[in-house]
Formats: sequence, structure tokens, C-alpha cells
Amino acid sequence: MICAHASAQVTVSGKIIRYAGRSITCHNRDRYLLQIPVDKIGNFKATISVDSGYYFFDQHLFYLEPGFNLIVDLQDSIYSFKGRGSVENTLLTKINNTLLSSLPFENGNPQKIFFLEPTEFYNSLADYQSKVSQLLSTQNISKFFFRTQKLKVEYTIKYIENEYLAHYGIDLDRRRQEIEALNNTKSSQTREERLNSLINANNAMRTKRLTSQQKNELNAKIWENFDINIEILYRFSSEYIKLVDSRLSILQKAQFTKEPYLRSKNLNEVKRDIVKSEIFNNYIREKLFYYYTSILLKTGKNYDQYYNDYLSLAKDTANIAEIKQLYQSEKLLSPGSPSPKFELNDPSGKKVALDSFKGKFVYIDLWATWCGPCIEEIPALKEIQNKYQNKNICFVSISIDNPGDTLKWKTFITSHSLGGTQLIVENAWNSDFIKKYGVATIPRFILIDTNGNIVSANAERPSVTSLQNTLDKLLL
Repeated sequence: MICAHASAQVTVSGKIIRYAGRSITCHNRDRYLLQIPVDKIGNFKATISVDSGYYFFDQHLFYLEPGFNLIVDLQDSIYSFKGRGSVENTLLTKINNTLLSSLPFENGNPQKIFFLEPTEFYNSLADYQSKVSQLLSTQNISKFFFRTQKLKVEYTIKYIENEYLAHYGIDLDRRRQEIEALNNTKSSQTREERLNSLINANNAMRTKRLTSQQKNELNAKIWENFDINIEILYRFSSEYIKLVDSRLSILQKAQFTKEPYLRSKNLNEVKRDIVKSEIFNNYIREKLFYYYTSILLKTGKNYDQYYNDYLSLAKDTANIAEIKQLYQSEKLLSPGSPSPKFELNDPSGKKVALDSFKGKFVYIDLWATWCGPCIEEIPALKEIQNKYQNKNICFVSISIDNPGDTLKWKTFITSHSLGGTQLIVENAWNSDFIKKYGVATIPRFILIDTNGNIVSANAERPSVTSLQNTLDKLLL
């Protein structure tokens, strides 16, 4: 177990011209620490109470320990350091750069890595590990920094191996081209034609494959001796956080194989339950309980169950308060609750209100012309509209396009022969209806009953077969 030193103060000062006249947000992924004012020529100074560990100054990661007096300077996107703590932070920058120099990244894009043959790939990782070990042999560096960076490198390598296993031989540019071509023809294709096109796109993107033996060897390297309970890495390493999630997915699939009845449960509920048995570190447990409960509360189902389950598991008072607030806001969108209202413009500029559909069921599609997954749903939505055109239901598509893209929206409606009622929100993501429904991503579908009450705040997509079962029951 790696433990941080007791909390005490550090001083961080310096000059970062890009922040002149603004401020820098200091945080550690868990919590906001403070807002550091920067004067009009870029100078700043702050005294912060910290444990030994890693802290973000906006997007840039620093290593801080009690007693540090770190002086920071940023020139032409290159950080330099002076004072106590400068050795560790200079090394941190060099270690990050070593990864980029040892593996064939191109402008941060890892695609070339996925085309390395296994031997060359392993040699590149060995080169990265060797160079970092050499850097960490520097005298007079913090022991805590040394140990955490050794761990970080070990699990960064596991993360890259996992990405290589998933993406070896995949030409991402070709994949994008195939998907763009697919999107351009999507509105005129049948569901079977779309499925075949997607299969062709997936086949076209993978130019070569690893053998079964190579896959097994990689899996062994990644997961043998994998520790899912390393708190310090979970606090700052995005690679380790993603690996923990991948590990939970593997355990979830194994659970499905052993106990097929679990397939009827929500995937995130199963993962949350696996956390109870696999994660022993209190910090990571609390973060994952919070994460999975947040997702579960947004499914529009079993609010009380998920909330009460969380209360029986969690101990972090700040997280509990946030989950309670989320639970209460999501309950307002529970089935049977009155739906938030809207009054929005159609393509002719006429105002259309939700109340004008009273007496009919309303199926709402929240989308935008720039949203690929939204466009993928259009053919299935047309099929649903045709099937239920003589039933007591209205289909309303609400665009979240920016106000300046109204002409683009109108052109898209015409060129794709979109049916139903077409509306556009008044202020994109900041529109009242969007905020009241807590919409964070699109496509999003909402089903409202004949009295203007919510049937589902997260209804099934048109491409999901179960939507027709839902509509058939409602429209009997």
C-alpha cells in the first residue's frame, strides 16, 4: 500500500502569460481546492494545503508535497520549474514526453501504434520503460513520487497493451470514411441494408488481425497480477481508471456466463454489485458506487431501489448529498409526473406548445443535424411513424442546433424528407426544456401520455424493437 504524507501547506508561484488577468482552477479530481487569481501580466502565487500527490492546475498536472515551494514558468507551451519540487515536476514532464517519443504517436493520435507488429510493439514499450527507469534514477527525488511513477508506468503499459489488443490492424481513417458514407445514404436504406452497410464498414476498417496465441499472450500480460485497488493511481491516472472499468466489464461478462439470469438486470447495476465484491479500497468503492448510481438514477426506472441501495453502500457524505439531489430531481421526471412544457418554433416560425398535443401520446426525439447517432435513428423513426400514423400518437422532433444554424436545420428537414412535427429549441443546450429534462447527450427520446404526463423520460430508441412493444401496449 502506498500512503501519502500528512496534509500541510505548499507554495506555488510563477508566471503563465496565457492566464493573464484571469484565474487558474486548482483541483485534484475529487474536489475543487481554490481559484488562483493571475495578475494582468501573468504572475500568480498561492499557498495550498495538500497531501503528497498529483494536482491539476486547470488541465496541467503537477506533483505537490508538503513543504514544496514550486516556481512555475510557461513559455511557448513549455513548462519550466524552479525551487523545491522542481526536480519532480521537471521529471513528470519528461516522463510524459518519453511515452510520446517511444511509441509512434502522431499529433497525439495513437493509430500508428495499432499497426506495429507485436515484436516491434513490445520493443517500443520496453524502450519506454527503460527510459523512464533511467529518468527515475535521478538523485534526491521524493520517494513517494518515485514509487507512484513506477506504478504509473507499469499500468500505463497495461493500458496501451489493452488498447493494442482492441485496435490492432484497425484503420480509423477508413472507418470514419465508411461511416460518413453510411450516414449519407442512411435515410434511404432499409434496416437490413443499414445493418449490412455497418458490417461492411467494420470489416473494411480492420486490415489485419492478431492470432489467438498473440491475443492470449497479451491478455495474460495485461491482467495477470492486475491490482484493482490502487488508490493513488485512481486519483490521477486516467489510464488506470479506464483499466479498472475494463476489468469490471470482463468480470461482468464472466458473471453473465455463470449466471445468465443476470442479463435481465441493468448492466451498470451488475457492475455496481461486482464493485461490492471486488473493490476493497474505500476511496475507489465510493467513487464507483457514486458513478454507477448516477447512471442508474438516469435510466428512468427503479429510482427508490437504486437510491436506497446506494444509501446502504455509501459512506462519503459529500457524494451522498449529491446523489440525494440527483434522486430528487430525477423523481420529478418519473413516470406519471407532469412533463416540463415547451413552446418552440416550427420551420415556418409558428409557435407550437406541448399542450397543443393534449389528448394524444407524444414521442419526442431530441436531436441535431451535427449528431451522427441521431441521424442513424432517422430511418427507424420513419418506419415507426409510418406504422403508427393512424394511431393516437404524435411524433415530435426537437432540434438542439444552435440558433445560428436554423437554415441548416430547415435544409436538413427538406433534404431528408423528415416527417412529424419539427421544432427547434431557442437556446441550444441552455434551453429551458432541455435543462429541465437534464439532457446531457443526444439522441434522447421522451414519451408523454395523453394528459401531458411522463411515460418515460428516457424512452427506447426507434431502432430498438422493444419501443414497438411499448407503443402497442399504450395504443391498445
